Amino acid sequence: MRGTASLSILGFLTQAIKEKKERLGECGDKIDGSHIDLLSRYIHLQKNNTGFPAWMFSNVIAGSDSVGTVMRTLLFHLLVYSSTLEKLHEELKAADLSRPFPRYNEVRKLPYLDACVQEAAQIHPPFALPFERVVPDGGITVLGRNLPEGTVVAGNPYVVNWDPNTFGEDAVF
Repeated sequence: MRGTASLSILGFLTQAIKEKKERLGECGDKIDGSHIDLLSRYIHLQKNNTGFPAWMFSNVIAGSDSVGTVMRTLLFHLLVYSSTLEKLHEELKAADLSRPFPRYNEVRKLPYLDACVQEAAQIHPPFALPFERVVPDGGITVLGRNLPEGTVVAGNPYVVNWDPNTFGEDAVF
């Protein structure tokens, strides 16, 4: 019987947790102050929470799906629009990043990279669930329909993000 992708990920996650616990145990169960990662924090929280592995698994799955969606969209459009790829490449070269895998505090200062990521998330939102809002006091009228205050309304991110009233007419990546 062939295993599923989620079982493979769960196996990887279980091994990573085991190895991290062993390393933390060698350090007297203290988090290294120079690099506190998410897994170390979760392990410390686990002491009073037996549901930890399932909790961590859902974080890994949820994060990988949304990040993967945005990254695929970004890479696709960078390859389709070579001028955009070149402009991003120039920004990355000019940034003179100190390591092959720069830290977040280095890349967050790159405005064109940030714009590309934001645009990818706009073009192909990673979440198809409607974002709910509550109609404010006094109600509102939408497309000729009166909605009383307290009514829950929602918009699909695909529809909202592609509406020119949201981000304007510019459809070039």
